[in-house]
Amino acid sequence: MKRLMITMAVVALVLAGQGRRAQAVMIHEVLDPALNASVSKIATGLSKTLIDGAAWSEINFYLFSEYYSYGGADYSWTTHTKLTADTSVQIAVAGVEAMNLALGDEVSGAMSFSTDQVTLAGYSRYKDMWGWGDPSYGGTFGGGSLVDGYLGLMLNDGVNTYYGWMHIDVTGSTTQKMNIHEYAINLNPNEGVLVGQTESVTTPEPASMSLLAIGGAGLLMRRRRR
Repeated sequence: MKRLMITMAVVALVLAGQGRRAQAVMIHEVLDPALNASVSKIATGLSKTLIDGAAWSEINFYLFSEYYSYGGADYSWTTHTKLTADTSVQIAVAGVEAMNLALGDEVSGAMSFSTDQVTLAGYSRYKDMWGWGDPSYGGTFGGGSLVDGYLGLMLNDGVNTYYGWMHIDVTGSTTQKMNIHEYAINLNPNEGVLVGQTESVTTPEPASMSLLAIGGAGLLMRRRRR
């Protein structure tokens, strides 16, 4: 009987502890139609403020496409989509390239981040007297057709760091095109976020989880001794 009373007391503590929970507060926006830019033989920018009224939450992309003539029959065409150095938001990188993340990947402080002219997509092609050569592509969003994926984001307001993700696609060829479709930011400082996570998630605090484990162990031991 005494064992049963102890077990019931532990379970009661667990239930009481369920009221104390940690909550991830999310900002989520779907851009419909997508925020986009397209450029050929000129340069343009594509900017988005991710949190209203917060200058430190602005991300800037730079689209560049130019046709060069070297005289005679020698020509080249180069295009780039870059994250510009003056942006306030940093993106997750592997080496010098932006990471193209998958749904479910975690964006957190375990990643490396940069704003130092990170190239998302690059295209170049050279022409000589025999004609155009094969195109070459660079960057994790580089390719002859549309490349779709997710960026990992890190924002800092001067005090706290926040993590988020952004769904984009890029087409890198003689005309450079980019679309921003959707993004989300976890407003809990220094807390990671899963790519694709859009809703606030409530999880038991560690203390509550410990009590739950103790209560479960007590019930299991009581059943075994019967």
